[in-house]
Amino acid sequence: MKKSFSVVTTVFNDSEGIIELLIELCGQTLIPNEIIIADGGSSDDTCQLIKEFAARSEVPVVLIEGQKLNIPQGFNTAIRKATYDTVGIVATGNHYPSNYFEVLVDRVAEPEIEGAYFPVVSKEINKFTVAYGKAFLARGLRIPSNHGIVMRKSVFDRYGYFYENFIYAGEDGEFYPRIPKDKLLCVPDGYVEWEVPENIIYFKKQIRYYTIAQEQIYGFPKAIINFIVWKTIVQYFAAVAFFFCFLVVENYWIKSIFCILEIMAILHIFKKGVLVARLKFVQEFYKIAYMFRDRKYFSKQYRVER
Repeated sequence: MKKSFSVVTTVFNDSEGIIELLIELCGQTLIPNEIIIADGGSSDDTCQLIKEFAARSEVPVVLIEGQKLNIPQGFNTAIRKATYDTVGIVATGNHYPSNYFEVLVDRVAEPEIEGAYFPVVSKEINKFTVAYGKAFLARGLRIPSNHGIVMRKSVFDRYGYFYENFIYAGEDGEFYPRIPKDKLLCVPDGYVEWEVPENIIYFKKQIRYYTIAQEQIYGFPKAIINFIVWKTIVQYFAAVAFFFCFLVVENYWIKSIFCILEIMAILHIFKKGVLVARLKFVQEFYKIAYMFRDRKYFSKQYRVER
């Protein structure tokens, strides 16, 4: 028996990616009963392309337009309009295997499961994205996110929908931890490919958006602890400290110990390559920099309130 489910997404000036996503959704081994798209107020031809696709699609495609919606508002609007209790959440810039819904919809049908998702990996298009994947997604991102997940709509009714006052990002990072971990299942049967930042400029922009989101979610001082107490910064600090100690101590045996520790620290930092080590350091450095530059987002007016 075919399982009925809705798929929702949100777009904003996504004319380059939305048709590719729709083709992937309609080419699944388990095809959605409807696709609901909330447009955030696009100024390009995104909406027109969606309408043209909908006119020739066998799968009903519903476009919600005419409003200025941020990402969480778009997802909430689309989820509320979904006809079925099983809802797949997807996003442009991601690529899904053909059996994506066949696997996950079946798992969400299990009574003890509220949501199911595949790990997220980097789509490798150049050296930077390869290094990004090794640095941050080596084993796949195994946390629930709006890159791709199948949920029960009733979950949103129970736990509340996505918080809508995020400045840039963070709605999924705040929402899914509200659900008991044993209710959300990571299914290692496949991967979602994420079009990660393809150069340092987009990477720094991503770091800033995520940093502001953490400030909004955690506030002060918890966000500061999350930003500063990171193993990457500790590793680099240890490498410098070991080298300094090697230079200043005079005892041969102690100097030898610090020399060994320094070699081990350097090998650990650069074990996946220079670019990977650089990206990890850049991430932690700019987190701290943006935390101070955008410290206004620690204030109560920007904090997540439930």
